Amino acid sequence: MPKLFTFKVEGKPEPKPRMTRRDRWARRAKVLRYREYADEIRAAAIDCKRRFRLGDDYVLTGPVEVKIIFREDSTFVEVRELEGPMPKKRGDLDNCVKAVLEGLSAQAGGVESLAPILINDDRQVVRIMAEFA
Repeated sequence: MPKLFTFKVEGKPEPKPRMTRRDRWARRAKVLRYREYADEIRAAAIDCKRRFRLGDDYVLTGPVEVKIIFREDSTFVEVRELEGPMPKKRGDLDNCVKAVLEGLSAQAGGVESLAPILINDDRQVVRIMAEFA
């Protein structure tokens, strides 16, 4: 079984917009672009599995490392299976990262800062390295 899956999706990366209940049925252009982009990522991941002759129901169940490079006109994705058991953790890594970024920025969502703010906006962040250890 492969331990590394890589694929590239052509086209401009589309960030996830803030969505409301109405977006389940409304046709906002921003939401439609995001959904189309996510579908393209899914299709590329399925094609990647098929290149290794893996069934559509095959999924990695242990810890993984994901590397994503966003370019103006494409997205490169690398998913590497890691050895060992799943770490004992609380929460999803991406949600933990969001909490830290909000704590560092002026966009802290009304939470009073106990320490000086280090960045103006999380849009300044161009590289993130995070892991559960």
